[in-house]
Amino acid sequence: PIEQVVGVLEHSWSLAVEEHSYLVLIAIAAISGRKPVVALSAAFLVSTLLLTNGIHLEIPKNGGQQITWRSDYRIVSVVLSFATFVAIRLATQHTAPFRIAWYSPLATVFAMFAILFLNPAYPAQLIIGTCFAALAVNTLESAGTRWRAYLQHPFLLWAGTISFSLYLWQQLFF
Repeated sequence: PIEQVVGVLEHSWSLAVEEHSYLVLIAIAAISGRKPVVALSAAFLVSTLLLTNGIHLEIPKNGGQQITWRSDYRIVSVVLSFATFVAIRLATQHTAPFRIAWYSPLATVFAMFAILFLNPAYPAQLIIGTCFAALAVNTLESAGTRWRAYLQHPFLLWAGTISFSLYLWQQLFF
């Protein structure tokens, strides 16, 4: 039965999302030909199409497991993060990069709120969490020294180093 296969391979789901994201980003890079405006437009177009596909599908009323497992729907987060990166670079290409130290920490708080309290099975809620997470990551270089020092705490570095291994091996124990 499918339930037994899903149980064994469940932990590899996000790896598929990541690999599909790479394929989409490669296609965007190939199409854009090193033109950031084209890359940004393509990323927004792809994100819109994928979200539209998610809206077109029956959005489940019981928690959204069916749609949130679809990699074509979940890669919207990665593609929108790429679009955010390109948009920030385009906005600051002729000026000094903006240096607002609180962007990243504030966006991180809002992204964590979205992760904890919003349901990604609904496109609007997925976009809210995605946008804040993308801002948190893509404004990190302009974050204040205290915030960056906090993120470089030895415990966080250690946890980040072993997290992927724990992620893969944890399924053996369930």
